[in-house]
Amino acid sequence: MEGTPVWNSESSLVVESPSASSSSNTAQEKGSLINVDPSSNSVEADQQHTNNEPLQYGGVDLPLPDFSSRLRDVLRFSPDHARMLEPHVPSPTTPYKAMTPKESIRVTLTYAQSLDGAIALAPGMQTALSGPESKAMTHHLRSRHDAILIGVGTMLVDNPSLNCRIEGAGGYGGENLEHQPIPVIIDPQCKWDFGWSKVFELAQKGKGRPPIIVHSAPMPRYRKIPLQKAGGVSMHIPRRSFDDHRISWNDIFARLRLEHDIKSVMVEGGGSIIEELLAPENFWMVDSVIVTIAPTWLGKGAVSAAPKDCVQGVHKVAVAKLKDVKWVPLGDDVVMCAKPDVKVPQK
Repeated sequence: MEGTPVWNSESSLVVESPSASSSSNTAQEKGSLINVDPSSNSVEADQQHTNNEPLQYGGVDLPLPDFSSRLRDVLRFSPDHARMLEPHVPSPTTPYKAMTPKESIRVTLTYAQSLDGAIALAPGMQTALSGPESKAMTHHLRSRHDAILIGVGTMLVDNPSLNCRIEGAGGYGGENLEHQPIPVIIDPQCKWDFGWSKVFELAQKGKGRPPIIVHSAPMPRYRKIPLQKAGGVSMHIPRRSFDDHRISWNDIFARLRLEHDIKSVMVEGGGSIIEELLAPENFWMVDSVIVTIAPTWLGKGAVSAAPKDCVQGVHKVAVAKLKDVKWVPLGDDVVMCAKPDVKVPQK
């Protein structure tokens, strides 16, 4: 049955879809949502709207998109480059860092930065850094993980798709939702209003999965119901303390593994998420670090992703170190692949 958009109490359109399993069917039905990506001047659609009649949902006319732009391309990643990354990506035979046998999960921390170590020009400003080859690498990595995780800040600024467009993935030449990761959004205070979200549009069209939203504050009913009807999941985890709204990473990874059978997760940011995972108390949970370095400087005042200082006694020391470092040139970018040089805490 076709997904039905409804307006929530904050006047945002929420697409209601029966379930994730039926997403591939609704993608073929008349009225599939059309996603226009202005940053790349591209259009993504299952079918073109061939007449001049407006698209309608629930009696509301939606503006017609400009179909003169090219259809969004399927991405391809070189098998040679894929082999170079192999030691740093999950596989069925890769041993997990086990907290307990059931709680084990493989975590890959990956992001792009400039030569001066910045990830954005300014707070809240979307900044493209990766070239086309390293962008294809990102989608290859997504195809190798069960889930992809970002913070709510990145979601609010970028409205990312959080799916995999690599050739052969579900919705891009593959069957069902094969190789499509589950989006996981860390949203402690339930700030994300998912009306018009690319994540839900792609889930409805069978080109991505509905998300898991991790939160500590109660999720309003007017958001939880559309989320669940669209196949998404609300995962409540209590905050660390009354004064600290953050959620324990140990709890997040354990719940994803135990409740959703997620064995691998790719963490893509944003800045606060990266900083938290680089902190000594969390870095041991990370199995691989993959950083794309773009040939550009963003300048003073740009946003960097650096953990807090570490002091032993009266002296500052390095916060985190890496080992088994490998450098992979990809177009104009260079990608660093490494593993954390830390010891897993003993229980």
